[in-house]
Amino acid sequence: MEIFDNDFKTQFSFLKIDKSSLDFFDIIPPKEILVSKWLEFILDPNNNGIGNLSIKKILELINKNYYIDELNFISIDTEVVTDTNKRMDIVIKYDGLWIIIENKIDSYENGEQTMDYYNYIEKIRGLNNVEYIYLKPNYNNSSPKNKEFKIITYDELINKLKEISENDYNQKEKYKYKYLKEFIISGGRFMKNKNEELEFSDSLKFYINNIDKFEMINNEYINKNKQLIINLSQAVQTILNAEENKYSYSKGMYGFIQFFKSSWKNENHTGAHFEIMFSNKNILGKEIKTEIVLHLEQSLNDEDITNFEKRGITKKGSLAYYDGNPIKKSHFFDFSTNEKIQESIDKIANILKKYSDNYEKLIDDSLNKS
Repeated sequence: MEIFDNDFKTQFSFLKIDKSSLDFFDIIPPKEILVSKWLEFILDPNNNGIGNLSIKKILELINKNYYIDELNFISIDTEVVTDTNKRMDIVIKYDGLWIIIENKIDSYENGEQTMDYYNYIEKIRGLNNVEYIYLKPNYNNSSPKNKEFKIITYDELINKLKEISENDYNQKEKYKYKYLKEFIISGGRFMKNKNEELEFSDSLKFYINNIDKFEMINNEYINKNKQLIINLSQAVQTILNAEENKYSYSKGMYGFIQFFKSSWKNENHTGAHFEIMFSNKNILGKEIKTEIVLHLEQSLNDEDITNFEKRGITKKGSLAYYDGNPIKKSHFFDFSTNEKIQESIDKIANILKKYSDNYEKLIDDSLNKS
């Protein structure tokens, strides 16, 4: 059934989609400990390539000037443990000045953290001045319970860090500017207000106006992708069972297919099985990184593992090794056209047929304890 009218096709052909670039936190979620470690490097005058400059910028945000270049830097640490086993996010120490930073991203104060940190530091500070800072994204509306902690938002911090240029770095350490630059780019997501007014791009408006058509396309794609997985599974099963009907298969909802014999203790994705693992559960129309492996799962008991080892098969995690080499093939398979799909299926089936020829009897003997 044709679901596009000519007007839709014309508009779609001229539609420009903004290509937003990935930042660091698109790859690794922005956990507070990770961000604190990154800040530790940026603020460490012994290693950051700009000396005290980044700490000066933070002190400017709280309207403090300690002539820090005249102070002796001692240390900067993260996850500093107090006498009550609480962990302070960042502690910076100069001879005469300590800076305590509580870094809050997607969390609020747990219990009375800032009160505990303040009480601990006040007991051990001696003659040192202490500045307490509560660092948070704009969208985090929490406040420190101890009012000695001064609030700095990531909007304020990153705009201050933007004042630092590559020219501020020591000549031999200019390459370290990239770490500050990436922090400014990636940390920019913490500057935004999650409740800010929605902005509708032309592409989003187009999607909203045609959402019923896009949903039909998406449903069709999902169904065809499921059918592709079934076709692939059945084709491989047919080749494995060319001489005798012995292999079954099971599909996982997150992009894998397992092939096994009933005697291999394989129930609910356990025991021993050959497995196709896709890097994406949607494979139709794409070139997908795929791993084909022999897995020995945790459900196998010590006696089973010993029997495998007698036959040269060992395991690390769930991956099986033969004579010290992993039973694993990694490859990119193309599922973009009917021809490419058939070619990929044939290649995958041939790999699994070799696995079956090489390892089936060893697995049988190990699990039958013969």
